[in-house]
Amino acid sequence: MRQKVLKDSLAAALRPLYKGMADELKDKSDKVPFMLSFGEKYSESIAPRIFFVGRSTYGWIDHLQWDIDYHFNWEENRGKDDRGFARTNQIKKIVGRKVHSPFWGAIEKVSRSYSYILRQRGKQQQGKWYDNIAWSNVCKVSYKSEVNGNTDSGEALEVQRKWSAMILNKEVECIQPKFVVLFVGKKWLDAKFPNFMDELDARRLDMEHLKMDWGGCRDKSNYKLRVYESKCVYYILTEHPQGKNENEHQKVISRAIRFLLDNDKSVKSPLEAI
Repeated sequence: MRQKVLKDSLAAALRPLYKGMADELKDKSDKVPFMLSFGEKYSESIAPRIFFVGRSTYGWIDHLQWDIDYHFNWEENRGKDDRGFARTNQIKKIVGRKVHSPFWGAIEKVSRSYSYILRQRGKQQQGKWYDNIAWSNVCKVSYKSEVNGNTDSGEALEVQRKWSAMILNKEVECIQPKFVVLFVGKKWLDAKFPNFMDELDARRLDMEHLKMDWGGCRDKSNYKLRVYESKCVYYILTEHPQGKNENEHQKVISRAIRFLLDNDKSVKSPLEAI
């Protein structure tokens, strides 16, 4: 029942936004829509929820259609493979692939660590690690796999710059996570979606005392994790996992989550913002 309520609220909130975005795309023949997915236990969780957001998906289910009503009439079209919205088994299919994905490898490590952190605090999740997470992307449009184009370029990018933050805001509002982990990288976000965090009405928090710098990558680069807050939701802005050390990445994200859970402003005094 909770899952139905969640899907219905998402459909009502997202349908007009996706319709508006679709209307502004001049050529949809080489593109497909991308939509949020979540695990089978996500809607049942009473523990603080976690939501992972990537950059973009290339060649995302090429046969998805642009009939927005079809996607969001999820009960009528339940189980149909060309429907992109509310496919709660999608994550299970992805993690079941034998080919290792740095993106999903990082999500698994952070999710398992997050479950352990919750258990330490007397909060229990049900099912597998992937049953309790939600996943989306900043980019909501994907070029088809046979098209030689990046989702974060061309017409797809120009249109999405107007709609992506609005859609993500609605996703967060409906699925109510406590943590949103943005695996996108600040440089990429600033270049592709200027003012994205401002559009989320998110303010940066001072976390420097926790040593948010990390590295361990092939090119020996150093990275900085940043934390923002908006409406009691914490946005953890960090790098895309490709080419990064998954263990080091997980440790710095988990360090931030532990601190935020133990010092959450809804329980204790507000964190000092910068």
